[in-house]
Amino acid sequence: MQQIEWNDFLKVELRVGKIIQAEVFEKARNPAYILHVDFGEEIGVKKSSAQITQLYQPENLIGKLVVAVINFPKKQIGPIQSECLVTGFHNQDGHVALCVPDLDVPLGTKLL
Repeated sequence: MQQIEWNDFLKVELRVGKIIQAEVFEKARNPAYILHVDFGEEIGVKKSSAQITQLYQPENLIGKLVVAVINFPKKQIGPIQSECLVTGFHNQDGHVALCVPDLDVPLGTKLL
């Protein structure tokens, strides 16, 4: 495992957001959803493509808090521009489980 410096970690903007809209990403190569994540007044709403279709249904994602990297450059994924990277972990079956706070925290809060 490669070691990093503390300052490298501080560059990553991992923030808490709330999913306010989730829809099937019809034009994705692999099954995915388009998520609209609200990071609060200061940051606003950002879009992300997320391959989480095996464990989640769009209607059950609304209101869920997630942890996302918000300072990557925008990435073109088919017809949409992904503006953040919603984080998760592969489970024993290789499906992605979202990384979520276990308690309410203010939108936009940075992980430290």
